[in-house]
Amino acid sequence: MCQDFNDNDDGMYRRSMLMSGALTATGVSSDAGTPLTEGEAESSQTSGSTYIKKAQSDWPEISDMYSCRVPDSFEGIGGGDIIKITVEGTTDEFYFGVYGTHGKGYSSSIRMGKNARERANTEVNDEVSWEKVDDEEAPSYIDYAKTGWYELGSPYTVRVPPEDSDLVGDFVQVSSLSGNGQSLYSVAGTHNEDYTLNTLRMSSAARERLGDADIASPVEYKPSSETSGRTYPKPTIEYAKTKWDNVGDEFAVRLSKGFFEHSEYQIDQLKSREDNIWIERSDTKQANCFGYWAQHDQDGFWPSIRMGSNARERLGHVDTGTQCEVKKFTGIWPRMGVALSDWGEEVGNALLCGINEKTAAKLGVEKGDMVTVRSRAFNQKRVFQVHRVYSDHETDRMRAVMRTARWGRHRFTNADGASVKNDSPRFTSPSEPDEVDKLTEDDVIGLDVEIEPFEPEEGQKYVGVSQARSEWDFSMTNERVFFHEELVDEFNILTKFDGEPIDRSFEPEEANVTEGWDNLRLHHADYPDDRYQAYTAYGTYSDDREVPRIRMTWFARRHLNNPEYDDEVFDKGQWDQDRHGVPRSFVVQLDTDTEYQVPNPDLRKPDIDEPALRNSTGTVEQEVQAIAEQGLPHANVYHPTVYEEEESAEWYKDSPDKRFLPFAPHGGDTEWRTSRICYYIAQELDTPYWIHEGYRETIGSSFDRWHTTSSDMRNGYPAIEALGFDWDYSLSIHGFTADGILVGGLLDQELRETYGGYLVEALPDEDVHVYGDDHPSWAESFAGTNPRNITNEFTNGGERNGRGGIQLELPSSVRTEQCKWVDVAEATIAFYRQEMNIE
Repeated sequence: MCQDFNDNDDGMYRRSMLMSGALTATGVSSDAGTPLTEGEAESSQTSGSTYIKKAQSDWPEISDMYSCRVPDSFEGIGGGDIIKITVEGTTDEFYFGVYGTHGKGYSSSIRMGKNARERANTEVNDEVSWEKVDDEEAPSYIDYAKTGWYELGSPYTVRVPPEDSDLVGDFVQVSSLSGNGQSLYSVAGTHNEDYTLNTLRMSSAARERLGDADIASPVEYKPSSETSGRTYPKPTIEYAKTKWDNVGDEFAVRLSKGFFEHSEYQIDQLKSREDNIWIERSDTKQANCFGYWAQHDQDGFWPSIRMGSNARERLGHVDTGTQCEVKKFTGIWPRMGVALSDWGEEVGNALLCGINEKTAAKLGVEKGDMVTVRSRAFNQKRVFQVHRVYSDHETDRMRAVMRTARWGRHRFTNADGASVKNDSPRFTSPSEPDEVDKLTEDDVIGLDVEIEPFEPEEGQKYVGVSQARSEWDFSMTNERVFFHEELVDEFNILTKFDGEPIDRSFEPEEANVTEGWDNLRLHHADYPDDRYQAYTAYGTYSDDREVPRIRMTWFARRHLNNPEYDDEVFDKGQWDQDRHGVPRSFVVQLDTDTEYQVPNPDLRKPDIDEPALRNSTGTVEQEVQAIAEQGLPHANVYHPTVYEEEESAEWYKDSPDKRFLPFAPHGGDTEWRTSRICYYIAQELDTPYWIHEGYRETIGSSFDRWHTTSSDMRNGYPAIEALGFDWDYSLSIHGFTADGILVGGLLDQELRETYGGYLVEALPDEDVHVYGDDHPSWAESFAGTNPRNITNEFTNGGERNGRGGIQLELPSSVRTEQCKWVDVAEATIAFYRQEMNIE
C-alpha cells in the first residue's frame, strides 16, 4: 500500500529511505540494510522475546508513539519492517514500525521513546514477546491534525499517508477497530508526519464522530465508493469563523469547495456575492433563502455551509452538524430592514420604504412606484411606496432588502392584538411557544417578505397618516382630518376650512368657511374591508415635506387603528405611545369614487321612504316582526344589506311645507334608538324627516365608524342637500352618556325652556337641563350653539326670522326604556303642536 516518494520533510524522508533499505539506523548508507537473499531469509529471526529499553534522546523518532528500534543482532529484520509486541503476562497486542537498528549496549533489547511505551502500556525493563508481521496486517491509527493545516478543527476531514494520495478530494469510510464507531470523511490531503506506521490525521471534532475512538486508536478506511453507504454525503451546516466579514450577516453564507468539486451537488456555476441558494433542513424541513457570499476551505472537500448565528436563526436555531439539502435559487427573497436615521421622510411615514438596487432592478421598480409587501411568516400583505432606491448598505451584503422605519414595520406587528400563528423558522425553536401574542417592531426586523409591483385602481390613493400638530388643539375630535394642500388639488377635495385652524380654536372666526365640504370614508390600508370610518375634510395644511400626508388627532387615529381600544385598559397619560395600539403613523386608502362617500348612495333602495327603525338586538327577521307588530308602516323595508355588511344608509321624507324637520343624524347603532324616536314624532305630526343610520357589529362600534360631528354634516349627505336649509324649525335627536337630558341649540332661549318644561312634566324622575344661563359644565360639549351645527343650518344658520334649531341629547337610560322614550316623543309632539302650531 505504501510507495516511495521524495519529500523535503525529514521524518518522511527517513521513513521512505528506511523502507527502501537505503539507510541504516544511524542514517549511514550500508549493505546491511539491503534486502535479504532467499537463503538468508530462511535463517533470519522473525520472532522472539526481549526487554524494553529507552530510545536515545537524539534519535529522530524519539517522540513517535508508533516507532521502535531492534538490535542489529536480529538478523532478517530492520528499518521499514513491522513487528507485533505483547507485554509478558498480558494478551494485548501492539503494532510498531521498525525505524532502524541499534548496537550500543543492551544489544538484545527493543528500544522506544516514552510515547511509544505509554501506548503499549509497558515500562523500561518489561519483558515482551515480538514477531515480525506483513505490512497488510498492521492497521492504520488515528493521530492529531497538525497546527497550521487549513482544515484544522473541521469535524469532516482527514489527511492520509502519501501513498494514498489518489484519495485526495474523495470521501472515505473510517471504521474504528476498537469500538463500533464509523463515519464518512472527506480526504483533505496527504501528510508527512509518519515515521513508520500509517496514521489518519484528524482534528478532535473529527475524532468525536467516531464515538469512543481517540488518539492511537486503530482504524481502517476505504473509499466510500467501495462501501454500501452513500457515496456523497449530505451537506451539513457549520459555524462561521469569527474573523470572517460575513459572520454577523443573517443572509450571507459560505460554501466549501466540496460543492464545486463534485457534480453531485449541481451548484458549480454559483457566482459569489451575486447568486442565492435555497437551504432546507433534513430533520424539520424548515427552509430559507441565503446568499452565496464566498467559498471557504475549513472542511476540505466536504460539502459544508458555514453561517453565523443570525443566519442559523433563520433556519430555526439550527445546530452544527445538521444535514440539509442545497440548491440554487433564482427568485427574489428579500427581508425587512430598518430605515437609516438620515433618510428623513421614511423615518416618520408608514407608507414609505427604501429598496436596494438589486431588488429594484429585479422587480423593475423605481422611486415613486407602489409595491405590495407580504410577510412570509404571517401572510400579511401591505402596500408601500418606494421612496428611495439605495446602493447596498454595508450590512445588506448581497441580500435583497426592503427598509422601512418603525411605523412601517409596525404594520406587520399584528396591531389588532390577536394571536398570530408562528410558522416562521425565524421565530420557531423547541423552547419557544407556537404562538406570539404581540410582536414588536424589533421582532419583524429581518422578517422574510415577498415584494411585487402594485398598481392602484383608478381613482385610488394610498396616503400616509401622521399626527395633528399640537398647536391645533384637536385632542378630543375623532372624525376631523387635515389634508395636505397637494392632496386637495390632486383629488379635488373640498375642505370645510380654507387653511389651518389658528389661535388654538376648533373653528377660528378668522378662517374662511367654504360653502361646501366633503365627508369621506377613509379605509385603513392594511384592513380595507373591515376598518373604515367617516371623516370630515376639515382643513388644509402645507409643509416642506416631500410626501404629502393626512394629519389626524389621537382620537381619529384610534378609531381607525384600534377599534377595540378600551380607556380603562390603556393609560391615557401615554396616548400617543404605540404600545397602546394607537400608532402615530399608518396608511389609509382614499378613493374619490362614490363608494367611499358618506353615506354610500348605492345602498339606498328605490321607493323606500321609512327607515329600518331597529327595535332591539336580534336577527333581521325578529326585528322586522317586532316593527310589524307595532303597526308601523313599511316594516318590510328593513335593509338586510345595510345590516349584514355593516354599512350606513339614510331615509328622508320631504315636503313643500318647510315648517318643521325632526331628524336623527346618528341613528341606527351609532346613537341607539334615536331613529325610532324621530320617526315616531314625524309620523304623529305628519311632517318630513331625515334619518341617517349606521351599523357595525364586528370590531369596535357603529359610533366609531359612522359618527360625524353635527357641525361638519352639511356636505356629503345626499338627503341634506335635497331637504335644503330654509326650515322654520328643526329638531335633532341625539344620544349621549351623560346624566340627564339636555336641550341645546340656537332656538330662542325662552322657547327651549318651554320645551324643557314639557319634558320635565313627562319625565319627572329625569334631570332636564336647558343650555343657557344655568347649566352643568359638561353641557358645553353638547350645547349645539355652533351656527354650523346641522340643526341650526337647516334653519338658515339661525338667521331666518331669528330662529335656530333644537339639539336634544338623551341619555341611554331614557333611550333604553320604551316608556321613557315614548314619553319624550309625546312631550315633543305636544310642544310643537301647542307652542309652534305644527299639525
